[in-house]
Amino acid sequence: MALILIADDDRATRETLGDLLSQEGHETYGAASAHELLELTREHPDFEIVLTDLKMPQMDGIQVLEIIRLRNPGARVIVMSAFSTVDSVLTAWRRGAVDYLQKPFDWKDLQESLSRALDSHSKVPESDRRPTSTGDS
Repeated sequence: MALILIADDDRATRETLGDLLSQEGHETYGAASAHELLELTREHPDFEIVLTDLKMPQMDGIQVLEIIRLRNPGARVIVMSAFSTVDSVLTAWRRGAVDYLQKPFDWKDLQESLSRALDSHSKVPESDRRPTSTGDS
């Protein structure tokens, strides 16, 4: 199974996702902010998937996505938002998100998204999956 980092400023969402994913056998860690998530990437550099909310204080999900892509090019980022626009979806995809989920979403939608993300992760050459060290925070 996968090591999944979850960033959402809503505690209930973060904990529910963590519980559901843990029941599926995934190892999960939650962060209440983008800064906490970026700290988790340092503590768990072998993460495979990031689920990030689009709207968070101080730094949004697109900024998180850009930093994640620099730190760990092989990681897959799924952006979630209750405030989706065509522009935000397109921006996320252009910046490297593997999926974009409109909140609220069905558990089945998340499972399918994770399955696609994990499948695409396994097709990335090992050399491209290695985390890189950056001074960003």
